[in-house]
Amino acid sequence: MNERIERVRTFVEGYQRSLKEFLAQLPNDGFMVPRSTASALGRCEIWPCTDAAVVLTYAAPDSGPNVVVRNQTNQPLAQFMIENEVFSYFDETGELGPMKLSLAFPEKNPIDPRPVANDFLFDRLSLDDLISWPDTESGTPGLNQRFFAPRFTRISVFGWNAHLGSPKTLAFRDFRRAYAAQNLSAFPGASENIWQAGLQRVAELEALLDRNDSNLLRQFITAHPEVIRPDYLRAYPGCVVQDRIIDLILLVPGEESPEYRFVTLGDIEGTYFDSSGKPSESYLIAEEFLTGLEQLVNVEPQEIPLRGLDRSESSFVYIMSRSASFNYSQKKAVYERGSESKRRFETYDDLVSKLRYDISDITEIRERFLPVESRLERLGIRTEDDFTKLMQEIDREMQNEKIPLTARSMDANGRLSSVYNLFLLNSDPLTRKVYAWFDRWYGDRAKVKMGLGSIGVIIRGDVLRMEFPIGFGLNRIICSRELTKDRPSVIIGTRENPPTLNVLDFVDGLTQEFANTLNNEELQGLFNQFVFGRNALMRVYEIYDRSELTQQARADLMASSSHLFDSPPNHGLSKWASLQAAEKFIKDFIVAKGGAAPRSHNLKQLAAIAEGHGLPAIPGYWLDDVECSAEVRYGGINVTAQEAIEAQYAALQVCEHIATH
Repeated sequence: MNERIERVRTFVEGYQRSLKEFLAQLPNDGFMVPRSTASALGRCEIWPCTDAAVVLTYAAPDSGPNVVVRNQTNQPLAQFMIENEVFSYFDETGELGPMKLSLAFPEKNPIDPRPVANDFLFDRLSLDDLISWPDTESGTPGLNQRFFAPRFTRISVFGWNAHLGSPKTLAFRDFRRAYAAQNLSAFPGASENIWQAGLQRVAELEALLDRNDSNLLRQFITAHPEVIRPDYLRAYPGCVVQDRIIDLILLVPGEESPEYRFVTLGDIEGTYFDSSGKPSESYLIAEEFLTGLEQLVNVEPQEIPLRGLDRSESSFVYIMSRSASFNYSQKKAVYERGSESKRRFETYDDLVSKLRYDISDITEIRERFLPVESRLERLGIRTEDDFTKLMQEIDREMQNEKIPLTARSMDANGRLSSVYNLFLLNSDPLTRKVYAWFDRWYGDRAKVKMGLGSIGVIIRGDVLRMEFPIGFGLNRIICSRELTKDRPSVIIGTRENPPTLNVLDFVDGLTQEFANTLNNEELQGLFNQFVFGRNALMRVYEIYDRSELTQQARADLMASSSHLFDSPPNHGLSKWASLQAAEKFIKDFIVAKGGAAPRSHNLKQLAAIAEGHGLPAIPGYWLDDVECSAEVRYGGINVTAQEAIEAQYAALQVCEHIATH
C-alpha cells in the first residue's frame, strides 16, 4: 500500500508542478487564469482508501507544491465519503449546508477481470465547479439564490489499479482544455460541452464560407480566434507591423513553451494557381508576404507589438481559396510547400478540418464523424467517379515511387489525410472507403497478413500457437481466464487510452472451458511468454526492412513457428529456421559495421566476429539452444517439440539483442 500511495503522491506533485510551469510561461499581462485551471492548483490532501486514493485540492495560490498524505482508512471510497465531514458543503458565510458530496460508482472497466466491481479500483477522475443549490420551486436557481460548495476546489480519484500516465501530459491536456472551454464559453468545461460549443463554431464558419463573402469571413474569424485554434492563450487582432497588416496573432500552447502563430486571411475567391496550372500572382504575393514577415520577426523582433516571449518557434499561415478549386496534385504542391518550413499556405476548408480535429483532440471525443459524402463534396469530390479518379491518381503516384502493393491502401489514406488536412483515424468511415477501394481494385493481390508473427507455447504437454499483434504506443496486457477472442492485428494506444490485450485471446485453439482450469502459475507463465515474444518480435519488426538479410531473417522466424504446426509437425525444420534467423541477424550486424561475414552456419564463430565489431556479448547458452546441424532438416537428428521451441525462443533473443544495438 505504501508503494501505491507514493505513486499517487509523486503523480500529484508532478501534475501541480507541470501546470504551474505552463502558467509561468504566459505573458504577465493581467489576463485571468481559466476557472478549471485555478481550481486544480493549490494545497493537496491525499486520503488513501481501500480501493482508491481521493485527492482534495484547496485554494493556495501563493504556496509552492504542497501535498499532504492523510492517515489510511480501512473503508472503500464510497463509504469514506459518506462518513467523513470533509465532503460537507457550506455557503459563502461558512454555514453548513444540507448536502454532502458523493460519487456514483463508475461503469465497470473492461480491463477489470472481476464479474462485479462496485468500487473505484480501476477508475481515475477529477471534478471541479462543485457548486450546489438547494431545491427551489421553479427548479432553476437565480442569481441571488443561496448556493453551497465544499471547502476544496477540486476532487480527484486515483484507483489503485488505474493507469496514471504522465503527470506532464495530463497537465498539458487539462491546460488546453481549460482555455478551450473559456474561449468557447463552454461552462463548466466538460468535454461534451466543449465539443458541442466547438461544433457550433464549425457550423457558423461553414455557413459563412458558403456565402462567399471575404469581408464577413474575415470579421468573423478575427472576432472568434477560437476557429483558428480553440485553445489559444492570447489573441491580438489587426496588428500593423511596418507596412504589413496581420489579421491575427495567436499565442498557442506548445509542448515545451507557448508559440506565436501569425495568421493572414486572404480572399476566399483567391486562387493559388492560374488556368495554366502555374502559381498565381496572388500565391506569389502571399509567399513574398510571409517570407518578409518571417524575416521581420526573426531579425527585428522589436517591430512586433508583443513582449516577453521567445518568437523563435513562430509559425506563419496564409489562408485563401477553397479546397474544391484544386486538383490533387495542386493541393499536394501547396501542402508540401509549407510542410518543411514555418510558412504554411492553407484553404478555408483546411481551417474547418483543423478546427474539427482540434476539438476532437482537446475533448478526446474521436469517434464521431460527419457523413463521408458531405466531407468529400467540400473537396470537390462529388461522385463515385470523382473518388475513383482521385484514388487512381494517388495510386499512380505510389507506383512511380515503387510503394509495395500491400502497403498502398494505408499509404494512400495517409496522403489523402495529409494533403487535405482531414486528420483521418483508422475508425473513420472515409478511411474504410479508401481501404475498400483498394480491396476492389486489387483484390487478393493487395492483401497482407497483419501481425508480428507467432511462437509455440506448451500447455500441459500440447503445443499451441500464440499470435502477436503489431503494437504502437502504450498497451495494457492482462492474463484473464475470461476469453473474448478479440484479436486485432494492429493495436494503437495512447497513455490516456491504452487498449487492453488479454494474453489468452491470442492463443489459438484455447477454449473457455480449458481456460477456466488454468492455475495462477500457468497464467503467469503464459503472460511472461506473451510479453517476451511480443517485445522481441516488435524489435525485429521495427528493423526488418533495413536489408535483404533482415527481411529473410524475419521470414525464417515465421517459418520456425509454422513448422511447429505442420501436419505432422516438423520440429527439425523449425529449429533449422530458428538457426537461419539468428545467423542472418548476426551477419547483417557484421556487414552494417563494415565487416565481412563468412559463409558459415557456426553461430559462435559469427558471434565472435560481431562482438569484435562492437556487439555486446551474446550469452553462450542462447547460441547453444539454437545451434544445430543441417541434418535436422532431413530427420537425421531427432528434435523434440521442447527443443524446437527452446531454439525458437533463443533465436528471438539473439535477434532482439542485435536489433537493439
